[in-house]
Amino acid sequence: GFEPTDVHESVEECAEGDFEEGGAPAAEGKTTVSFVLNGERYEWEIGFYGDWFNEKAIELTNDVLAQQGFEGRIHTFDDGMQGVMLFYGDAAYGEKLREIIPQPFYEMG
Repeated sequence: GFEPTDVHESVEECAEGDFEEGGAPAAEGKTTVSFVLNGERYEWEIGFYGDWFNEKAIELTNDVLAQQGFEGRIHTFDDGMQGVMLFYGDAAYGEKLREIIPQPFYEMG
């Protein structure tokens, strides 16, 4: 039932040499994501890190699912290397996943 429309993503990369306060290198930029779900528009800005996935997108999507009254959430598990596994289901499904997914996989966030 989660069928967003009018989905948009734009990436604005930082200029080379940009630094955050304290001298640490800045994120590579920012990503603006927006979509419409059940007539309501959602939009947010998150850090862009090149080819690395920003897991904040999952947290924000789960917030939208909760606001909209969906029972399911996106459950995420790290594969122990550089991959992320995504599962969708209700809380009971998430609990079952945590019981059966072996180490080194672990739930993110």
